[in-house]
Amino acid sequence: MTIQGNGKCILVGEKNTAHIGHFEKQLTKEEVTSIFTDLKNAGYDTLQEKYLERATDLPMTIYSLTENGKTKSVTSQQGQPESLIELDKRLSAIAEAEDWKQSE
Repeated sequence: MTIQGNGKCILVGEKNTAHIGHFEKQLTKEEVTSIFTDLKNAGYDTLQEKYLERATDLPMTIYSLTENGKTKSVTSQQGQPESLIELDKRLSAIAEAEDWKQSE
């Protein structure tokens, strides 16, 4: 899922999700501001680049934030801090919502 600064969300579901295919929706300015505030409050800039285990069958999530032309990515599988777990819950709720519109 991609959330742009203007609130446009793009979801490309391939497997293990209720939304298979390409979908879009629009978040409000307040929702976007709140998400980016949560990222900063979670200390996104100070997170490790990887929180991984040796098990290959665990799900993996890659978070990327681009701000002012600079991108930081965090790959998470297990052992991540609570702030990243809470952020994942919030983003998962957005991704799992029913208000997506299918796009091409």
